[in-house]
Amino acid sequence: MRLDKLPIWRPEGSPSSRHEDEPYEAYETAWSTVENYRRLYLSLDELPDILVEARAFAIGAINREDREPGWCFWQFMEPPGDLEDVPRIRRFLERLGYDGLAKEVRAVEAELATIDSADVIECFAGNQISDGKHKHILEAMEKGFASPEFRQRFGDTIWDDALRDGAKLLETVDPYDPHFTIDDLKKAQRCIVDALPEYEAREQQSTIWRTTQPFHRLLLNVGERYFRDDSLKVTRNDGTVALYHGAAPYQELAVFKEASRVSILTSTKRDWLCCQIGDRSWLVDPKTGDTLVSAKLGEQ
Repeated sequence: MRLDKLPIWRPEGSPSSRHEDEPYEAYETAWSTVENYRRLYLSLDELPDILVEARAFAIGAINREDREPGWCFWQFMEPPGDLEDVPRIRRFLERLGYDGLAKEVRAVEAELATIDSADVIECFAGNQISDGKHKHILEAMEKGFASPEFRQRFGDTIWDDALRDGAKLLETVDPYDPHFTIDDLKKAQRCIVDALPEYEAREQQSTIWRTTQPFHRLLLNVGERYFRDDSLKVTRNDGTVALYHGAAPYQELAVFKEASRVSILTSTKRDWLCCQIGDRSWLVDPKTGDTLVSAKLGEQ
């Protein structure tokens, strides 16, 4: 499944663009949009290329501390940077017509290709590798961009120019499908999820404790499909209870009080409560507190 546009929330009456004065905003929107859909278990190759490339540009070519553009090689070592972000930045520059700068990034790709990809991936993931390997990767990433020759050839504003032109291109291409209410946005997102036949398998592989919570089995029993979930209540091993954002409307329900763990479970159609009592979880009507069906932990 490949998407040309991604639904985003753009409140009605809000300014359509601030990119001329604040081009960084375009990359923050691209970043947050991609991250939101990654949390819905879509893969990067299913999302619009230009958004994924702009997100990579934000990772490796914008200093997140001061929002200044430039080759920020150390930021690749902070998740979610990964090996594929380097060619994504190069493709973004090619898309903008910055072929000379893209050629410099390609040289970094070529240098990284001489290093064991497993070491580069570990380094980009922030994992510990030997000092020698780490230094080699840093030298490959740093190569060329801070040299006097680079400045003489490209000038001092090349990255700033690319930043602004990229923001304008994002606005021109407009890879977004704006929705003016949160409910409309959620409905659009649910339609995307509903079109993914293997969605449940993606979600089940995403975290550890979903292997025990029978979200999918509960929804299957009422003819619905999983969309997302958020934790509302967790009882710790010492007996203390942690309540999370969104729990307040349900705290007086008897089943909420009895349950050791509660999640707001959203299907592609509606919201439910999932309440764990003992070794079973119950699907609960959030308005009435009535229990509908149950399943044993680990039952998928």
